[in-house]
Amino acid sequence: MAATDAIEKHLFSNDTRSILSAVHGEGAYAQGSAFGNKGVAGYTCGGNTPGYTQYIGKLAYASDTISSITPALSQSRGEGFGGAANNGVAGYTSGGYFSSGGNVTTVEKVLFSNDSVSVESTGLSSARYGNASAAYSGNFFYSAGGVTSWYVPVDTTDKW
Repeated sequence: MAATDAIEKHLFSNDTRSILSAVHGEGAYAQGSAFGNKGVAGYTCGGNTPGYTQYIGKLAYASDTISSITPALSQSRGEGFGGAANNGVAGYTSGGYFSSGGNVTTVEKVLFSNDSVSVESTGLSSARYGNASAAYSGNFFYSAGGVTSWYVPVDTTDKW
């Protein structure tokens, strides 16, 4: 299956799907990260286009339109990495595979008030991609599992 730049909208109320006219700004995506700011916008980060990207897209829920955020991620990343949000405050990405050589421990923060991007001073406890994240908004988020560059499973969970 090929990657696509299409954006699908799924309505919870009636389990229907539609394809938006808006598309991602840098072409087809696969294996990026995502998080949302409740009632405002959803964010997609990085991924394979093919090749890894630093792109951050912001999808406004009210208008179903997407725009890119500048600055973008600090490094091009893909291969699936965690995304979690502190509703109304910020979204976070964690881990991933860096295009110039291996997995990363990087955790980046997108501040919802002005869409600024910063690298957190403390990263993951080990470099990995394919990790999953979950948030307890207002309190913390977890980044769990993943694999190393040699497909060795990572059995740790980090908490912020």
